[in-house]
Amino acid sequence: MFRHFSSRNRSLLKVGALSSLACFMAGSASASLINASFEDPPLALGTFSSSGIIGWGGGTGVWHIPSTSFFETTAPDGLQIGYSNTTNLAQQSTNVVSLGANTVTVQAGRRHDGFAGSFDMKVWAGGSQTNGVVTGGTLLTTVHFDHTSIPPDSFVLVSATYTADVNDPNLGQFITVQFVKTSGSQINIDDVKIFSADSETVPPSNLSLSFGKISTGSVASLETADNTPLVVCKFIVPNQTSPFVQFAVTGNTTLTSQKALRFRIKSAMATNGSFTQTLRLFNFVTNAYEESRTDTINTGYQYTDLVATGDVSRYVGTAGALQSQVQIRQVGPSASTKPCVNFDYAAWDVTQ
Repeated sequence: MFRHFSSRNRSLLKVGALSSLACFMAGSASASLINASFEDPPLALGTFSSSGIIGWGGGTGVWHIPSTSFFETTAPDGLQIGYSNTTNLAQQSTNVVSLGANTVTVQAGRRHDGFAGSFDMKVWAGGSQTNGVVTGGTLLTTVHFDHTSIPPDSFVLVSATYTADVNDPNLGQFITVQFVKTSGSQINIDDVKIFSADSETVPPSNLSLSFGKISTGSVASLETADNTPLVVCKFIVPNQTSPFVQFAVTGNTTLTSQKALRFRIKSAMATNGSFTQTLRLFNFVTNAYEESRTDTINTGYQYTDLVATGDVSRYVGTAGALQSQVQIRQVGPSASTKPCVNFDYAAWDVTQ
């Protein structure tokens, strides 16, 4: 029914019902992928997008099913699925290869008509991906999904597990999931998950506002990417070089031996103009903000990641404390004298 290809003898494949993974998943943690259930952006029943998939490289769009005569069933998770008419679709996760079992699962579907397709799901360590193409990584394992093996208008759980021992050179490398179309016209997938030994996503529990004024929402608005954002607007600015929005968020991780840490935010301007966003990580050893990145921010939602380098434990304080700062600056003309910013999601992804 399925074919398995592995680059290492340690790799173990499991394909089939969810029950086959129950024992493993009960003792592990799942770090989130961006838009892993393809609910963003939310669409009306039966409609689809075709300008790419938020959070993913490559791919065509998301689709709110059921859709008469095309896909006459509901999505396995949520309301929407992802689809790709192109060759590749990929995303690098927050998970790193951890000691023991590292499992990737996806709900693979077959649409009603003759445009369904088959694919290989590839699991990589390290490297990077651009437009669905992975470069510089190590291929850990591949599993093939044949759409003709399941009935039309149905989904099946497809999974692959890579088991790393203490001498594995891939330990600590970020895991990338890639889908490569092998036949037919369209890939249909939903609910992509990665499970590894010790990883967690930590939403902020507190927010401290230095500049700006909250128009809508609270720190709770940052917990999920659900298009109900925290909206912060310009209020009083000390000088022209100062950010007009600045706040710090804090949280606590339960993991005690950190190997990787990333702060992720989903944001967009509510006002047209020229603006930048700066993210910073707080170093609890030097008691100061250190690593940072600055990017242009516009009216289209974007995810931005600030990845800690070196010894990431210096960014974790007493009782697992985490702290990051967000700044928004105006660097050119603005359509409003009091511009606002939407923050739909923020969290730290921690792996040990």
